[in-house]
Amino acid sequence: MPNKNLTIMVEQDVDGYLFHVTRADDGQKRKRQKLRFSFSDEAGLIEVPKASQMREYCTDGRFRFEQVAKADLFGGKDAQIFIPFKLFDWMKSGRCLQAQVQVIADNGTISGEGELPLMIDGSNRAVKYTVQAYLQYIGLQGSDAERIAFAEKFVQKPDVANTEAVVAMLNTMAQKNSDGMAEFCLYQLYGNPSFMQKDAAASRAWLEKAGEKQCDKALRVLEEEAAEQNRLAAKEGSPIPDSLEECTACARSGNKEAQFELYRRLQETNPTEAGEWLMKSASAGFDPAVEALEEYYARQYQVEGDVNSYIGQLQEAAERQSTSALYRLFDIYYTGACLGRGMKKDMRAALEYLKKAADSGRKEACYRLWQTFEEGNDLLVDAAEAVEYLKRAADAGIPMAMNDLGELYVTGRIVTRDDEAGIALIRRAADENCFDAQMRVYRMALEGRYYHILFDIDPQGAYRLLTGYANESGNCLAQYRLWQTYTEDNPVSLTRPEALGFLEKAAAGMHEPAIYTLAGVLLDGRYRDIDTVRGQELLEKGAKLGSARSQFALFELYYTGSYLALKAPVNKERAYKWISAASQSLPEAQEKMWEMFVSGNEMGIEQQEALDMLFASARHNCGDALYAAAGLFAEGKYVSSDVVRAVRYLNLAAQGRHARARYKLYEVYDSGSFFGQPVEKDPKTGYRMLLLSAEQGFPEACREVCRLFSEGKGSGMIDRTFAESCGLKEAPTSRDGQPERADKKADKKASAGAEEAEKAGQ
Repeated sequence: MPNKNLTIMVEQDVDGYLFHVTRADDGQKRKRQKLRFSFSDEAGLIEVPKASQMREYCTDGRFRFEQVAKADLFGGKDAQIFIPFKLFDWMKSGRCLQAQVQVIADNGTISGEGELPLMIDGSNRAVKYTVQAYLQYIGLQGSDAERIAFAEKFVQKPDVANTEAVVAMLNTMAQKNSDGMAEFCLYQLYGNPSFMQKDAAASRAWLEKAGEKQCDKALRVLEEEAAEQNRLAAKEGSPIPDSLEECTACARSGNKEAQFELYRRLQETNPTEAGEWLMKSASAGFDPAVEALEEYYARQYQVEGDVNSYIGQLQEAAERQSTSALYRLFDIYYTGACLGRGMKKDMRAALEYLKKAADSGRKEACYRLWQTFEEGNDLLVDAAEAVEYLKRAADAGIPMAMNDLGELYVTGRIVTRDDEAGIALIRRAADENCFDAQMRVYRMALEGRYYHILFDIDPQGAYRLLTGYANESGNCLAQYRLWQTYTEDNPVSLTRPEALGFLEKAAAGMHEPAIYTLAGVLLDGRYRDIDTVRGQELLEKGAKLGSARSQFALFELYYTGSYLALKAPVNKERAYKWISAASQSLPEAQEKMWEMFVSGNEMGIEQQEALDMLFASARHNCGDALYAAAGLFAEGKYVSSDVVRAVRYLNLAAQGRHARARYKLYEVYDSGSFFGQPVEKDPKTGYRMLLLSAEQGFPEACREVCRLFSEGKGSGMIDRTFAESCGLKEAPTSRDGQPERADKKADKKASAGAEEAEKAGQ
């Protein structure tokens, strides 16, 4: 077995990604070796589209290449591998992949290797994969199809750590979607014997709600339950006999409906015989029996052989064209999970079963095939074929399919552009309660355009639509947007109670931004009386749902003892828990983790983890993180010295209006040096950065402006009025260096500076 002695981290550079590879046994002497770098997923090495292929990074069209292992890898430092954005930018958000680096000797042996799980986040950036990060992605930015796909896997083997977040996500989808899939997942989850919160009544209630929305899976279950004593016997059209003896005779004659009825009747009194009848009915291709198989095996599940037996039953049913069996087999081979156990994925088999299910008329299979294409095309489906299945799903009435197809027609991607058909589909999806489609229709009226298509600008009509979606459809996106309009210029003429009512509804609909916002409203006293008890409850609710901003607020509460109107005893253990969760996705939390590391590392995190946090925050343009990263590269601390990159990071921070970075750029361009490293002088740009920093009220910049003016310097860019405004007596400063002035003029300037600093941190 190769020694897993390589550690990999990734950071976003200006033109691509920079992978850092560090060797644990850095005392090893250097030999003539190569680094083999590859990217793969469940199907194997990733195949790169021809338009994105680059010879030096691809081998036979696959994402794999080699380069000489430089001395740095054997000297305690890291080897750096740069990969352009082009090699990733075709991947869809939410796709998961694995980066692997191997050290290959001349004789072909592997002397070391390391792996780094990655995912493409909502900004189409390659970031380190964690379960929490993926949950956060699908919760906030993923598609409904991605959420359902994750939930369908989760309900088979629910785990305590993520149960609340998944239940909350499904509740939100149940309120906004009309396909009933979220309700059906909740039905399965609450009916799962391994679920700690198993609740038969709740399971039944969710099943009925799914049936009300015409969910195929739910309807199949409900049809069998409703049939009760009226199932067909051996002769078509005859009811199932009431007596057990006659029903048994029908079942023995080969009637699959009677066989399933016997399973239902004997479950409590004779589970062994009941299971035998279920197997026979399922093997005959009776869909309700196939649907019941999974729960039956989950109850009986003890050994690995049960997996093979279950798959065998599904294959028999599939041969008899059971769409339930076909679709379940697709899911097993696509996800690599069966009855809660991992197994080898088989994309070829998955595609075969999915196509058969779709061709047999299962509409969710049609839409799922399109989704696999959009999510990275793991099944390698041709684009034209994927669109044909999307059209079938749309024709079958799936709202999200209508919405997606409408978008294709409008943009002309894959299909011939057809504006009229595209807009009609989006409007139809909106009528069917697709929340995303409804928000698109609202924007059409408000902005008077959708891509290149122009409409009459109708703000009043737009707001009527928005209000209708919020009230009649229960669209939490519309409800939250109405609150936002109230806090802006209130074009809808909402009263404060009305606006707060919409915010409350959005929060009740488990809309995470609304939950966090409502907590802030209850704690800052601006829009209503302060309610610390409910405010804290909402923060904790949002944090448990995975809201990074709520998690970061709780960190501040327990780390400092206060947050807005909240007070609490300092509890570092709780604080560490919440910032660890928030740092999975929130740039401000990631930068704070780095700050705590360099300030004494009270959480005891590893250096590499701290660096990962810093560069993750910098990739999202957090000003403080960019400033800190610039210092590291300039000083050569923790990373290889690179003054060019250091100045680049400073400029990125300055572009984000970071006052301290602007002042540092002035010093660098004026002196021609950054931590002793030579930098080309640029006095004109330097003075400009100085003035911008001083305009934000940064103390050191203000003092320097006064000094330059008093000495007759400043290249004519500093006049007396500006110098005098910078020479006012300074008050205590914030962490970003934004001063508070005593007089009204200075107060106004400080307020503007605080707004700039807030933007810099976003």
